[in-house]
Amino acid sequence: MIVTQCATRPTELALPSGTPTPEAVATPASPASTASSGPAGTAAVPLPTDTGWSVPTAGQRADRADRTDRTDDADRIAQADDGLLTAVLAELGERIGPLFARPEPRAQAVQYALGLLADGGRSTTWQLAQRVGDASPWRMQRLLTRARWDADAVQDTVRGYLSEHLGHPEAMLVLGQSDTLKKGAKTVAAARQYTEVTRRVENCQTAVLTAYISPHGHALMDRELLLPETWTDDPQRCLKAGVPEGRLAYRTKAELARMMIERATHASVPFGWVCGGQDYGQDEALRRWLEERGIGYAFAVPARRLGAASAAAAVPRQRWWPSPEVPTHPGPIPGAWARLTVPATSHWGSAAPLRDGFTRTLLLHRWPDGRRTDCYLVHAPRGTTGQAMVAAAGACCNARRHLEAARMHTGLDRHEIRTWTAWYRHTTLSLLALAAHTVALGRAG
Repeated sequence: MIVTQCATRPTELALPSGTPTPEAVATPASPASTASSGPAGTAAVPLPTDTGWSVPTAGQRADRADRTDRTDDADRIAQADDGLLTAVLAELGERIGPLFARPEPRAQAVQYALGLLADGGRSTTWQLAQRVGDASPWRMQRLLTRARWDADAVQDTVRGYLSEHLGHPEAMLVLGQSDTLKKGAKTVAAARQYTEVTRRVENCQTAVLTAYISPHGHALMDRELLLPETWTDDPQRCLKAGVPEGRLAYRTKAELARMMIERATHASVPFGWVCGGQDYGQDEALRRWLEERGIGYAFAVPARRLGAASAAAAVPRQRWWPSPEVPTHPGPIPGAWARLTVPATSHWGSAAPLRDGFTRTLLLHRWPDGRRTDCYLVHAPRGTTGQAMVAAAGACCNARRHLEAARMHTGLDRHEIRTWTAWYRHTTLSLLALAAHTVALGRAG
């Protein structure tokens, strides 16, 4: 299960629907056709016309949904038209082409994305090879380990592609995480730590992810692997797992999130909000950094620490308003909302001076039974409506469903990878596959 740290109950994200049900694609060529025979400098990556894989039929998806107990909306991501999907993958293949030293790994990267989309579930290199018609997994393994290409550069291309097709000035960058249970001590970044998957301490691997949610669509835009202190305290162990020397220092989730926000900002990705759970709301350095740059945020914060019950009790009944309709949310969020001005004390948030035209607000969310009140610290331009604040607060948990869809349908964390380089390459191609699917769904209307 993929979780987003947040203070509200899990609220699911509506994925685009109403797209045509795909039909099986044609059956392809021999494994040799998976590598391009063009010159090394050619940027275009040809898509195979006959690859041996097929998009699952509606009946197969329904059977798989029954077996895995997934939700209807999460399963809906498999319903992109295969012609549109192939066209979008071809566009992305052309864009990432110059980032590979040779044509063979360029073509294999697109094949890898095709394999991830062909059938969700666990995605070992053997399974991916079988889905695209390769006789053995060595091409897939080489792509993840020894082939010459830069996963960060490919991720930059995916980010730009999503910005081009989904960009909107009121979009939200939503910070979440993916916890993957692991066995043994050799998998990079795997350590005993608390996970929401089982709600106890387990041996697991944690990825910090950024979702981009806009009126035009939703997709995962960036990723970072959290390296626990048990790893950073042992540099030789890190180097053995392929961790670069520049990444041996310990970084918190908030610090990794800041790296991804900086990349989005430098790439001129349009967004109006940064949203996240308590791991980010309690990090005063991250909040201050966003405030200094005039970036709006909505972060969940511990209700008990802020005395939410007494604060809510002091709010007159007429100042509570029912949940409004939020365009990026499937229906109104249950309960009522109220907002208070944040006192200038560190107990209630950063006490640093605000930029002109901005305010800090404590947004209260009281659930219908009245037994629970959740809190969000909101930094936004003066005059921001309550509806906009509620939409940003709801997004703290909305990304959970999109993360779940990525796990189920593009193998985000369903792999058996042990090294740093292989993890970043697999995750990058998983996000590329999801980006292609999101754009294809958008074109299908």
